[in-house]
Amino acid sequence: MSENNILSEDSTPSQAQDHLSPREHWNQLDRKGKWNYFRDYYLRKVVVIALIIGFLGYIGYITLSPKEDSKFYCMVLNDKVDASKADSFLDSFKETLSKEATDGAFTLDDTSNLSRENPDYTAQQRLSALAYTKKLDLIIAEEDTLKYIAENGYLIDITEVLPADVCKSLSKEFLFTKVEDDPVEHAYGISLKGSNQYETISTNHVYKPERNMAIGIVANSQNSETGIAFIRYLFDLN
Repeated sequence: MSENNILSEDSTPSQAQDHLSPREHWNQLDRKGKWNYFRDYYLRKVVVIALIIGFLGYIGYITLSPKEDSKFYCMVLNDKVDASKADSFLDSFKETLSKEATDGAFTLDDTSNLSRENPDYTAQQRLSALAYTKKLDLIIAEEDTLKYIAENGYLIDITEVLPADVCKSLSKEFLFTKVEDDPVEHAYGISLKGSNQYETISTNHVYKPERNMAIGIVANSQNSETGIAFIRYLFDLN
């Protein structure tokens, strides 16, 4: 056999495989082999690309779709708001505000579930997109989930924005954690254990009382004053 031939007569099967093109190698695999090949070399890339496309698409949807000007947007994670009480709850809250402050949409969004143990990608995309487009004001979640969100930089230290009288009244309910690379603990949220108002709309309070819910203020909220007023309302501090 000519010295110029790539494979010699005594080449091993594994050596022969090394000279196959990716297409030829793919065609020789059975169904299980093709799945393993795809998983090892392409699955992660496909997932990352899909997440990026989904994130950009959701930002485009939020930005371009016509909506009433938002005055208040609170995301409720891992709990359901009692639908029969949601409207009256928000109406009662709006009665504590000036007429100008209520001229827009008020939203309690309980459509997502997210936790440290179950980082649902769709929920993360929605949270990221709403925060990125400055549509999100408050987040209500289980204490550990809120801590997880704070550790990723979404929440502001509430002592930086709450008035002194509210801090004094609720200081025993503050929840602390270290944020990103900051070694100092910050107050990232407020426990809702003492909120009678939240209990009236929370289905967790009825069916899953072991879940300790808490509230935090989104760092780039455009309606922080309304958010502070909502915290006052939750704890009957008006």
